[in-house]
Amino acid sequence: MKIQATQGELFDNSKKLQKNSGAAIIWMSVGNSYFKRETITQLIKFASTNFSKVFVLMPDKPAVHTYKAIGYSQNKAEKKARLTGNNLKNHALHAIQTTKTNNTYIIDWQTEISTKNIYQQELKKIHDLYETNALFRQKVRRTTCEVLEGKLKPDVTLTAAINEGTHYLLSEIAFLSASPKILKINSTIYIYHKKWEIYEQFIKGTFTGLPRNNLGFLVVK
Repeated sequence: MKIQATQGELFDNSKKLQKNSGAAIIWMSVGNSYFKRETITQLIKFASTNFSKVFVLMPDKPAVHTYKAIGYSQNKAEKKARLTGNNLKNHALHAIQTTKTNNTYIIDWQTEISTKNIYQQELKKIHDLYETNALFRQKVRRTTCEVLEGKLKPDVTLTAAINEGTHYLLSEIAFLSASPKILKINSTIYIYHKKWEIYEQFIKGTFTGLPRNNLGFLVVK
């Protein structure tokens, strides 16, 4: 694996943050087929070697919204999210043990993120942005639609699915936005295997007019 070089201010700033001890965030989306055991091991090995700290999380609680959006009942959605999240956590623990890294930490969503006032305050800000900023709302719904299309149960309408599924993405952006404060570090760099337009735009300040120079994004594959 390696960092994929791109042109632009965001890439340059992200590399600067990396050089200045910025921490990497690996958000392992529950239900994303990319995150297989071997891939997780390779990713953690790369990140632990190239970043001062690595924070890994598998957001099982937000993933409930995705499973509900697809058409699962509340109980089944919670069960699927919990089981899949536990599976990802076991893969991550195995990777940490295998690579013998000492700078990689698994973050628990329920106890270390969702219950924190910092996160709840940021989540409210992101929800307010969704309600008041038409461009942000459009991007959130489009991104959610791309995830859900082709996966819905027969009795689920796309509009209803998007309405439910947006909660996952808003939770993700809220965490990333507040991650330096939550993790008590100066800066964080989200690493992912492909470009992610909405978050890149969020960092640049496209929706708020306020660039976030303490947040980075790098494509690693």
